[in-house]
Amino acid sequence: MRVAVLSDIHGNLLALEAVLADLEAAGGADTIVIAGDLCLDGPQPRETLARLRELGYPIVQGNTDRDLAMEPEATAGNDDAALLEWTRQQLSAEDLQFLRQLPFTHHITDPTGNSVLQIVHANPKNLDDQLQPYAPEATITPLLEDVAPEVQTLAFGHLHIPFVRTVDQLQLANIASVGLPKDGDRRANYGLFEWKAGRWVVEQRRVEYPVDAVVQQLHEAGPPDADTLIRTLLRARYPNMVAARGGRPIPTARRATKPATRRAAAPHAKKAQPAAEKRTPSDVAADPVNPPADLAPSATADVPAPPTPAVPPAVVADPVTVAAREPEVSPDSAVKPKSAKKRERKERQRRVVDTTPTLDGAGSFTAIVPSILEARLQAVLAQRQMVLADEDPEGVHDMRVATRRLRAALVAVEPFYDRKRYRRVVRRVRALARALGEVRDADVLLIYLRKREKAVAKDERAGIIGLSDAISTDRATAQDTLSTVIAEWADDSENVQIFRRFSVAPKTPGSKARKRDLVANVAARALTNDLETFVQESQVFDDEGSAAEAFHQLRIAGKKLRYTMELFLSVLDESAHDLLTALKSLQELLGELHDRDVLIDLLAWERARALEQQLHRLEFSTFNPGTREERLAEVRQLLTDADSFASTSIGIYGLLIDATMERDQLEVDLRALWASLQQEGFLDQLRELAAQLPLPEPVADEPAQETQAVADATTAGSVELTA
Repeated sequence: MRVAVLSDIHGNLLALEAVLADLEAAGGADTIVIAGDLCLDGPQPRETLARLRELGYPIVQGNTDRDLAMEPEATAGNDDAALLEWTRQQLSAEDLQFLRQLPFTHHITDPTGNSVLQIVHANPKNLDDQLQPYAPEATITPLLEDVAPEVQTLAFGHLHIPFVRTVDQLQLANIASVGLPKDGDRRANYGLFEWKAGRWVVEQRRVEYPVDAVVQQLHEAGPPDADTLIRTLLRARYPNMVAARGGRPIPTARRATKPATRRAAAPHAKKAQPAAEKRTPSDVAADPVNPPADLAPSATADVPAPPTPAVPPAVVADPVTVAAREPEVSPDSAVKPKSAKKRERKERQRRVVDTTPTLDGAGSFTAIVPSILEARLQAVLAQRQMVLADEDPEGVHDMRVATRRLRAALVAVEPFYDRKRYRRVVRRVRALARALGEVRDADVLLIYLRKREKAVAKDERAGIIGLSDAISTDRATAQDTLSTVIAEWADDSENVQIFRRFSVAPKTPGSKARKRDLVANVAARALTNDLETFVQESQVFDDEGSAAEAFHQLRIAGKKLRYTMELFLSVLDESAHDLLTALKSLQELLGELHDRDVLIDLLAWERARALEQQLHRLEFSTFNPGTREERLAEVRQLLTDADSFASTSIGIYGLLIDATMERDQLEVDLRALWASLQQEGFLDQLRELAAQLPLPEPVADEPAQETQAVADATTAGSVELTA
């Protein structure tokens, strides 16, 4: 007797069809059961539900099916409220009623009539709590207390990570997700349960399907937050895999609580390229040295070794694609000397002329806003070809900086535009910044790792090379995503047209708003707001044991303050130049500190992943066919392979030691720099700079249409003004 269980299809019809084809090729099944979450989060909710209803398989309700069937008012506060409403609009009233009436569970009895396979969505008690592979039994047992004694195996989904483990003689089998895998493997997953020798034997099956086609469908369907759905589909992983699996997190402030004497004794750090916003240090790995005793998945099921999950949590994952090392550098560019690359970059930067107009404190801000935004947009677009060519990692950095400057300008002009149009534009610019950040973050890690590889002993290189290869693979995937996003910013693209139609139509200030519209007043408000945030975040220096996240937030606040100052530099006092120099020095150290924090968390994640992978391989090799000598020989081979945990650990732990010592010294240097700046009255000078901004008298009332006339003149002949 064979039972196929499919779960978490999530509106991904292409993945569903691929799984059905694979099931047929594998010999089919006597019964097929669907374990819920049918429609939400995918591009084809209506078509997917229609296909499932046509097939007529038993279906149990999932949490997203329940939420879709609710009245909109009941889910108004849900984080997915907009997506739920969009999906409801794709479905008919009959579809929603179908979802509403789905049962909670389904039972299948084996041919002998003695053992039951129970299918639920999440757990036997509710639709929300997760059964995790590595969670302690004390956490899981309360969710299983109502399971009938005749149930031998429980099949479920909800947590999109396939696993099999046994708790109190009950076999738990998560058959994960058909349409939205999150264990680092993009392929669709489903489970085959076969009654053999008096027990249910589980086979986890992986199926290739055209992920890129589903990405295109999401672009075309346009559900709310489509870019997030696409990123999830491409990454195929949870943001914090250790927490998702039920592992034990490392405390957030674990490094910040080290004694100051140890920090002072640490060697000076080597400089590395600054990275930008990554995940916070709270997204950390389980203890790789002392994992919980009950974490090993059950070896009683005939389950093949799981595919290698993605390594770095901070970059886009594509574990299916095995790329050559350093894919981000083309063969031609790889042979260019550094001096040639530097000359090319300087020449490119020389051609990108900053055409942002010089601001006059007594002038109308709305009159010049279109020119500001157009200049910042042009600075971004000028980098497109270099980034698409992918020959010089600094091209990504330059475009990212240009995008940050554009976002700073957008923040400053927000009060002068229609809110709905403003948010529409900001979402598009943010998506570009996010895609650039994924590639740049990987580049920064690779630059550091390749320097370390050359500097360490030979026995440490295997671990560094393995980590570099994994990041390079993920970087290649991130570059593909970035290329797709950048293509949406071609000169005649919809994004550019939307941006320009938006930028040339600021609100025309009335007579009462004339003074507020003056450039000096806008600068004063923007600078004061950013300075308040920066001062608040700078309190991190008051605590010797400050967490890494606090320094990261200070770094972000410092960036915003810096870009605001640069935007309004022409109306600021001359002291602004020296203050900007000091702010940049502070940012450089904060950036390097953040780089080390991210690397330390990544290395902890890598050790947990590598240990988990080796444990799986060792366990499954034990159950492979063959004699005792053959099985033991395979175990020995796995323990001594070049990519084994033992072979790569010395390099990774060496990196961890280096990164931790460098991080400690960087914090010492950072605190010393801040103390020096404070002695010079850095914050007081910033406050004075904002307070001394001239507040000129309002200009005489002009005709009400002046701003629109300026906007029309700015774009005449190039962009049609439409609503």
